[in-house]
Amino acid sequence: MKRKILTILLAVVVLAIPGCSSDTGKGSGKTAENITIETENGKKTDGKTGEEADEQEAGEMQAAADAIDREHAEKEEEKSDTAVAQGEWSGKKLALDASGDWIRQKSESDGNGGFTETYSCSDRLEYTWNCVSEDAGDAESAAGSYIEENGWTAASVAVNEELTEKLGLDVCEYTAYEDDEGYSMLHRGVVIVENGVYYTADFTMMEGDMGEYEPSVQEWIGQVYVA
Repeated sequence: MKRKILTILLAVVVLAIPGCSSDTGKGSGKTAENITIETENGKKTDGKTGEEADEQEAGEMQAAADAIDREHAEKEEEKSDTAVAQGEWSGKKLALDASGDWIRQKSESDGNGGFTETYSCSDRLEYTWNCVSEDAGDAESAAGSYIEENGWTAASVAVNEELTEKLGLDVCEYTAYEDDEGYSMLHRGVVIVENGVYYTADFTMMEGDMGEYEPSVQEWIGQVYVA
């Protein structure tokens, strides 16, 4: 998984201390090593020069970034290389023929009368479809609710006229962003409404991978259907 790269500019702070002289027995007795300074971000650091304070902050930021990378790497390692069995579901499913080549990581009831399946398409691309058992309203409002419930930030929500015509159902396409514990993730998908319930087809990728995956994702979005 690609990592975020933090670019940190270390500013060199030059301190001029009024009243100090080369005679250590005279003057204020303060030096650049023992005064309290105010850094650019407003934090005070005792006993450090400005450069030392910035270096400490840079180190802390890098340590935090490394911790985020380790956590996401562990998540990737937890993914199974063997597809789980498909769960039992009496309702209709959102189908996508291409998913037959992907590794099914999850297939089960969502506990609320709906159903969820998640697939690993590649190391950094994930596909999830849901059947949400509730009064959906129209696809646009259902998409807004779905994005909000997941805590994502909507970038665009619009009717997918091609799928609407193809399926004869109310279909809305969306793009949304998620802060996944320090990683910026992009969600691309559609919401399909049929008989008062709605289905979601969601592709998740790191924002930086959009150029690599977007063409395929757009093609797959146009191939989903209810079966």
